[in-house]
Amino acid sequence: MAVQTRFDKKGGRSDYPYYRQVWIKVVLFLLTAALFPLIVIGGGVTSYIFNKLEMQLLDDVRHQVRAHQLAIDNFLDERERGLKMMAALHSLEELTGPGRLDSVFNMLNVRMPGFQDLGVIDMKGRHLAYTGSYALASQNYKGEAWFLSLAERDSYISDVFTGFRKIPHFIIAVKQGRGDDAFILRATVDSNRFDLLVAEGLDNISADSFIVNRNGLFQTTPRQTGELLGHSGIHPDPETKAIEISSNGDELTVMLWQEKVPWLNVVRVKSHLLYADLDRSRLAVLLTFLIGIGLIVSTVLLTTGNLVRLLEAKGRRLRVLDEQLRRSSYLSATLELSMGFFEEIKDILSNIDASVKWLTGRGPETGPSELTESVSQIAGEASRAHQLVEKFSIYIRDEDPIVTEVYMNDLLDDLLSFMQRMMAHRDIQIDRDFQKSLPALRSDRRKLRQVFQNLLLNAVSALKNGGTIYLTTRAEGNGVTVVISDNGPGIHDTDLARVFEPLYTTKPRGAGLGLSMCRTILDQLGGSISVMSRSGEGAAFTVTLPEKMLHAC
Repeated sequence: MAVQTRFDKKGGRSDYPYYRQVWIKVVLFLLTAALFPLIVIGGGVTSYIFNKLEMQLLDDVRHQVRAHQLAIDNFLDERERGLKMMAALHSLEELTGPGRLDSVFNMLNVRMPGFQDLGVIDMKGRHLAYTGSYALASQNYKGEAWFLSLAERDSYISDVFTGFRKIPHFIIAVKQGRGDDAFILRATVDSNRFDLLVAEGLDNISADSFIVNRNGLFQTTPRQTGELLGHSGIHPDPETKAIEISSNGDELTVMLWQEKVPWLNVVRVKSHLLYADLDRSRLAVLLTFLIGIGLIVSTVLLTTGNLVRLLEAKGRRLRVLDEQLRRSSYLSATLELSMGFFEEIKDILSNIDASVKWLTGRGPETGPSELTESVSQIAGEASRAHQLVEKFSIYIRDEDPIVTEVYMNDLLDDLLSFMQRMMAHRDIQIDRDFQKSLPALRSDRRKLRQVFQNLLLNAVSALKNGGTIYLTTRAEGNGVTVVISDNGPGIHDTDLARVFEPLYTTKPRGAGLGLSMCRTILDQLGGSISVMSRSGEGAAFTVTLPEKMLHAC
């Protein structure tokens, strides 16, 4: 992996972008690994559970509506059976006797409250006896729908109608006997009591419960919208026997036909009220889910953030060690170059020493011109030594990174001047092929000098028994290419792929840092390095400095 680097204001290197990229990748991986199962599995399981709970809630609504239907049917069935029992236990003479019907009416209301009046009617529709608060004793019912229905049945529960009293009500009528002895016991149901029974709706749910007939007319008074005998807007389907559940916006409607009478039991409830507990549970789960995600994200961010900070701290320490290693490598290479420098100094000192000895041992015959020549020679050698020491001290000085104009031909000549004596002792020749008027580079002179110093020293090291080092500079396109080659033993194929690896060396006393540092430095400066070699045919290192480093002369 290529480490992305940048330089700070002091020329130091920072790996911050690289660590941030690694941090982002690690965070995304950990969050995906942690949240994907949570969202997919947890979300799927939660959705399944809440769907089951919603279905269970609707099943509970169905059970309650069916129980409500049963309660209404029981209410009507009990009163119908009560009337039948009274008609069976008492003859027509008993029921029409003075005060007898009042006694039966009171007995019925004690055992099964809910009747408003009671009447005995013959098969011609005439009232034979009546007890109640309405003036109905003189009314004849032979043309009424409920009366006509009793011709074919023994009991009848009517729809709500206004009748002779002009007030909405419904009746329960039973027929007793056959032929001329037959009579009808008719009772009006207490509408208020029946409305309360119907309006009870569902347990623990604020619902609007009412009854409509086959024509969609209200048979009980709804709480919300509509009035008794008004149209409900519902168009019942008498063929449907199962419970129907429909949703209209925020309103849920449940409908079921009564078994006792052709009435449709309707329950309307606001969805937000029905699902209130379920919605609160959903909200609680969602909050728990979000808190869990927040904790996971926070934990991942804090943990990885701390790790990145530790890596950055380690990176800073490694960079310090790296700089120290580079400095050591640079000083080590410089020490090799210094051998020629010290020999130059030694020659200068020998010349000075010889001149001094000559002066101290001169005879009386020595003339002023000879003295002057010897002193001039001493002064010249001292000046040369001073210049040489100054040049060497500048060369090995640890400078801050500075981007300046660098002339590659001059830089290489500078290096070769320090290595001249070393190469002469080792019988190494230098073959320069420098392109004239080579463009100047905008780069760090010290770092480029370190690169080519390492490459030249490697070439010198390879030529143990003498040979030739070839230096070529060319301006190619908008770049500069430098080739340093030799006619030494070359690099073995097994070593060629690893020559730029840190700490890899084929030298007995090598540190394995020279070529690795060359590539690192060139990477930082935007350049590149490559090698070509065959065993026994020497090696050639090509350094390419890219277009962005060029500055037109």
